[in-house]
Amino acid sequence: MSSARPDFKEMKTLRGILRDCDSRLQDIAVFHEEQKAGVLDTLHRYQLSYIQDDMEEISVHTLRSVIGASKVSMLENAGAGTIYDLYEMDEQEIINIRGIGKITAERVKKVVNEITGQMMVKVPVRFDLENMSTLQKRLLRALYLDKNSAEISKTADFYYRYHHKGVVSVLTDSEKITNRFRWFFSSSAEKEKLRMSYAFLKSMAQGELKEITARLDDLLNKLTGSTEKDILRDFEEHASEYYALLEKYADRELTGEDVGENDLESDLIREINTVQLDESLLNVTLRHYQNFGVKYILHQKKVLLGDEMGLGKTIQALAVMADLSAHGHTHFLVVCPTGIMVNWCREIESKTKMKSILLHGHVYENLQKWIRNGGIAVVNYESLTKIHIPDEMKLSMITADEAHYVKNPGAIRTQALLILKDKAEYVLYMTGTPLENNIEEMHYLISCLREDIADEIEGIRYFAEAKVFREKIAPVYLRRRREDVLQELPELTEILEWTPMKPVEWAAYAKSVAAGNFMEMRRVSWNAAESSKAERLLELCLEAREEKRKVVVFSFFLETIMLVQAVLEGMTFPSLTGSLNSSERQFILDEFAKSEDKHVLVAQIQAGGVGLNIQSASIVILCEPQLKPSAEKQAISRVYRMGQVRNVLVYKLLSEGTIDEYLVERLGNKQEIFDTFADESEAGEQSKISSEWIKEIIEKEKIKVAEEIGGEEDDRKEREPELQ
Repeated sequence: MSSARPDFKEMKTLRGILRDCDSRLQDIAVFHEEQKAGVLDTLHRYQLSYIQDDMEEISVHTLRSVIGASKVSMLENAGAGTIYDLYEMDEQEIINIRGIGKITAERVKKVVNEITGQMMVKVPVRFDLENMSTLQKRLLRALYLDKNSAEISKTADFYYRYHHKGVVSVLTDSEKITNRFRWFFSSSAEKEKLRMSYAFLKSMAQGELKEITARLDDLLNKLTGSTEKDILRDFEEHASEYYALLEKYADRELTGEDVGENDLESDLIREINTVQLDESLLNVTLRHYQNFGVKYILHQKKVLLGDEMGLGKTIQALAVMADLSAHGHTHFLVVCPTGIMVNWCREIESKTKMKSILLHGHVYENLQKWIRNGGIAVVNYESLTKIHIPDEMKLSMITADEAHYVKNPGAIRTQALLILKDKAEYVLYMTGTPLENNIEEMHYLISCLREDIADEIEGIRYFAEAKVFREKIAPVYLRRRREDVLQELPELTEILEWTPMKPVEWAAYAKSVAAGNFMEMRRVSWNAAESSKAERLLELCLEAREEKRKVVVFSFFLETIMLVQAVLEGMTFPSLTGSLNSSERQFILDEFAKSEDKHVLVAQIQAGGVGLNIQSASIVILCEPQLKPSAEKQAISRVYRMGQVRNVLVYKLLSEGTIDEYLVERLGNKQEIFDTFADESEAGEQSKISSEWIKEIIEKEKIKVAEEIGGEEDDRKEREPELQ
């Protein structure tokens, strides 16, 4: 037993350090909860500022049925003539009005608060980076601190709880002997206990507890010291998380209207809303409509999720898997196009606490590992025939992304998926592009999931009234549009950039028309030595660089993409084309997102329009009009989607007096059909371009070109005497 006497001066210092650490950990542990109160207060102020004018327009006479006309007159005589006046008064102030008692005051405040609450939840919150008010900045900062302090507070809370009892104990024990005099008159047992406390003080105050507290304190100080620029950058990178937090604070009750789906019966909506989600394995906060989508899938079990691109179908699928996994389910299979396999794995690892396993390359080895250990396996459609699962094994859930890949009943991959599908309790087909499907194809996809509903709609598939069709398929098919559920989306502006034809462009175009080469006609301007479209493209990209905006350029043609890369030399990344594997594509997207130098990404519309998120860009340039609205819409949706915080500009490069005019007109007409039928199957039936239409356009262009050439020849002959 040691007889060394503690250094009482040092012990006093150590006790102070320990008390400070304990107190600071406690402060950091509750910091996140304090920020929640700050968000609520700032959001309340923002909402109130938004509705104040409307509240001042609502007369106090609205309360006549509640408190009677005489009481209303008393309120008016006291200067409370509007709902806003009453909102600003507390209950005691109302009681102080002559003739108004406590019961009346309570009724008044209750009704006024209800009216105010109903108005507040309808207030849209959108942060415009280019025009943000002081109150919006305060709200954004409050959300920033809330969002980024959760993990810090959680860690502090763990260490505070772990160490607090020991800290209190050692401080109590060390208080009993605080100087040499007390030490002298203490018993041997008391001295030994103090020596132990002294040693413990040293280890904690100079070791782990001090280091942990200092590290967390540093993290929190950096967070609270973040500049406006830091906050805006974080918001731009994680906008969807900010808006998801806002929805949590708004605490709105989910209804069919709220989630952008009004074709479901009210009874079914109520049943869906009773589903309790377990989000313990999820690393993200769901949006309101996503929350409803997840519950819908869990309740209905076999579902076709057709949310418009950019609404987070992947997140909803992962949330379903996370809930099922939390309830004991083990084996999940995702089937998707090759190009987005890596993206799926990254989403699984970042958005959930679950593990992904890629069934690509070494399929057998990874398949056996998945069969043994479970998790989320990701496979492409081409490898489906290589997936051999024991007959006795059941799957928890199969998710088929871009489900239009299996719309052909006779395709090998379709048959392979059907065999696997029968092993799963939950089946989710996902596609944001149902317009690619004609009515037969949509009917087939539904039949794969719910034969009963497919049989029910058999007789009404060709009804002109699309709403009837939508209501019939609502129990199996859920589709929401961006404009219905994302109130915060910035403005989208589409600009038709008509460029005049140069002689060399006209000559190249006339040659392609004479040959009847439809595809070469579509490449108008890009197939000439001097291209007016290329010149305008360069101007737009240079302007974007000055404005510090990023650009995505889309074209259907590889030849055009190669030319664009040459025109924009030094500004671009490697092109996204169908020849790249999924890892290469993801690497390019990551580099594009974080680059502060190169600002243009060039993509083949077939490769860049599916399964990619490119919110870091805010300008889209289409090199030529596409044959279907869905192709352009898909491309634009890669940029204009959940998480986009800047106003998006879409430039369509067009050449006057060419096939571009016919295509623009056709796209506009077809869009009207899509709008009429709400993007449903009848629209898909009418959207396909026909060979007869192509022949007709070629013949019209031949006549027009011939007339143009003839006119030029006449002009030349008329000018010949003048030239002589």
